[in-house]
Amino acid sequence: MTTTTPSTNPGPRRIRPWYAGLALIVLGTASIIVGSVQTTSSNPNIACPSDQKLVAKFEVENGRFKFDSGTAGVVTITNGSATDADVTSTVPISSFIVKGGPNAVLVEMKPAQTTFHISNKVLPKVGGDKNFPDLSNVQFCGAGSSPTTTIVAPVTTLAPVTTLAPVTTLAPVTTLAPVTTLAPVTTLAPVTTLAPVTTLAPVTTLAPVTTL
Repeated sequence: MTTTTPSTNPGPRRIRPWYAGLALIVLGTASIIVGSVQTTSSNPNIACPSDQKLVAKFEVENGRFKFDSGTAGVVTITNGSATDADVTSTVPISSFIVKGGPNAVLVEMKPAQTTFHISNKVLPKVGGDKNFPDLSNVQFCGAGSSPTTTIVAPVTTLAPVTTLAPVTTLAPVTTLAPVTTLAPVTTLAPVTTLAPVTTLAPVTTLAPVTTL
């Protein structure tokens, strides 16, 4: 009779898949699961892969995600807590890094995603392998260069244009010379014409006559 002793090796820890067609690789143990490619590092300062750049980094304090660096407004966190969150991005995210406790985990997604879920359950357990640590920060990485923000200038609405009636061109105006005001005219009385005057010959005064 053959006695079989159960193996005490629990094997690689499996991570719940998020996306079909992705492979999971845990540091030190390889396990292929339909989901993602995961790398666990004891280095808490793990960074984006060399062919990717940081899109956004969030610090997690008491379950609240606070933007720390990268490009603000690109990645939006909803339903965030100390253990998980939903993520929406305006650019495809190729990988993300979650940190909790003494470890950090890099999860690569192929193809890149714009909507996905993150959880602390990808982190190694702490406290004697009993509990998953709370998230302390999360980094999101995108392929190529960081997204470019385009600033659109505000559009000015112009007032309606009023169409004017046609303009009539007037004939040139002639400037008259100043008018001189004459003094009033006095009407004279009629003139009487006198008859010609006859000039008499000088009168000769005779000497007195002596009477004899």
